[in-house]
Amino acid sequence: MIQYFAHRLVWSMGVIIGVTLLTFVITNLIPADPAVVAAGPNANREQVEQLRREMGLDRPLPVQYLAYVARLAHGDFGRSSRTQRPVVEDLVLYFPATVELAAVAMFMYVVIGVPAGIIAAVRSKSALDKGLQFVSVLGLATPAFSLALLLQFVFFFHLRWLPAVGRLDVGMTPPPHMTGLYTVDSLLSGNWATLVSALSHLVLPALTLTLTGLANVVRITRRSMLTVLWQDYVRTARAKGLSHRAVTYRHALRNALFPIVTIIGLQAGFLMSGTVLIEVIFSWPGMGTYVVDSIANVDFQPIISATLVIALSFLLVNFVVDMSYLVIDPRVKY
Repeated sequence: MIQYFAHRLVWSMGVIIGVTLLTFVITNLIPADPAVVAAGPNANREQVEQLRREMGLDRPLPVQYLAYVARLAHGDFGRSSRTQRPVVEDLVLYFPATVELAAVAMFMYVVIGVPAGIIAAVRSKSALDKGLQFVSVLGLATPAFSLALLLQFVFFFHLRWLPAVGRLDVGMTPPPHMTGLYTVDSLLSGNWATLVSALSHLVLPALTLTLTGLANVVRITRRSMLTVLWQDYVRTARAKGLSHRAVTYRHALRNALFPIVTIIGLQAGFLMSGTVLIEVIFSWPGMGTYVVDSIANVDFQPIISATLVIALSFLLVNFVVDMSYLVIDPRVKY
């Protein structure tokens, strides 16, 4: 295990360095001058040059990259020219919103997708199985932006049941900042009105993410369960008189979990990086909105830092998935 952890650590460091290098090169290929954008439209040439020197943009690109990596090693993500705050402070404000949205979508994946896949496998080739597969594939084939607009039209503009934008009702004060997750902070502070508002604002964006990615979980769960249900030990368990529930969940599901856990982990990683469009449509103040605003304002430091945070989230999710294999099957060794 020590050797495995060391290998993963070295591999993760290589991935992080590659992400920072690739993002740094791509952002510097953009035909725009961050110093001009940061100085504003009324700045003269001398002011722009002074700001360029202060930002270190007058140095060669390899020197700029090494300086950036050195700052990262000390926990300095740079400063945003748009918000005029350290990027770390911006990440503390925006990242929890994305985590909260992705966590709710992941919860719905597990609660809806896994049971639906199990039912489809147990009732294989039935009308219910075909219906579940049709609905899941339909969700996968529907573009996320069109589904988001459709849900907004139905549940906000027409039925007036759910809010369409933001994390809280207009004029409502956010709960005391403890985790940055409005639902958790509302629970910890006992602010029930804020909790209800936060949950209602979560429904539509989380439902959009769930419906567009649920098909993968349902299909993998169904396929994995079908493979296991025809194994000899499952037939033996049935022949011994075990109940249908015991055979399905205690024997079949336990041995079918590897692919299911893997696809859920992959979906979690994709959610952290794939909520950009959904956040923009629902005016959700998360990492996606932060990155889009930074791109529009040619603000390089937030772009690189946000990409690095998302890459770290991917690495963490993959590590958790690998460790979960040990819990599912103690025979697994790294």
